[in-house]
Amino acid sequence: IPKNQSGFDFDGFGKAMVMWPQNNSSLIVTVTRNSGSVASYELSKNIAIVPCPADKSSATIQLNNGTTRKWEYAQGGGYLSQSAPFILKTAAMKEVTFE
Repeated sequence: IPKNQSGFDFDGFGKAMVMWPQNNSSLIVTVTRNSGSVASYELSKNIAIVPCPADKSSATIQLNNGTTRKWEYAQGGGYLSQSAPFILKTAAMKEVTFE
């Protein structure tokens, strides 16, 4: 998504990015730069956060157009690459059911 649509702009060559909810309407994004500094941002504009229950690892997402998507929580693949388990709910999503 272009920065003029997402509102998120990060200068430099990013090495890793993690995200976690601050509350149900704010998201913290921490990005590391290759051979550089760490930067954290708070995103709070029109965000709906659905936390994943601790005993669940996947969800079925029903969209408004009738299609269904399967979401699985990936538990990181390297240093500083594990985000908190949550789904950012968009206006296109009708229902989220955890399994």
